Amino acid sequence: MRRNRVLLTGVGDLYEEVTAALEEAGAEVRGVRDPDDESLLEALEDGTYDVACIVAREDALPLRLALLIRHLDEDLPIVVTVFDRDMASQLEEAVPRLQVTSLADIVAPSLAGPA
Repeated sequence: MRRNRVLLTGVGDLYEEVTAALEEAGAEVRGVRDPDDESLLEALEDGTYDVACIVAREDALPLRLALLIRHLDEDLPIVVTVFDRDMASQLEEAVPRLQVTSLADIVAPSLAGPA
């Protein structure tokens, strides 16, 4: 059974949490913490991935990195965290093979369940 190869990039505690969750799920994770254009370009050149994940608690970084990744690799699926719903809709329309999620979408079911 082949493990999913994930290029994970992001900042802060959310980056750490997603890394742990992906590894626990059995994914092969290549992490680029606190990314800049050069480190992301290097990661894309060094590996073949099944998906790129971009996580941050603010919207500017995922927006910029999603556009950069799509420019560098037109086929790689991308998953990003974006909190502003209007920005999320526009990003999904502008960037092919991109899926947007937010912490609210992820956390709400787990908070509502016990209630």
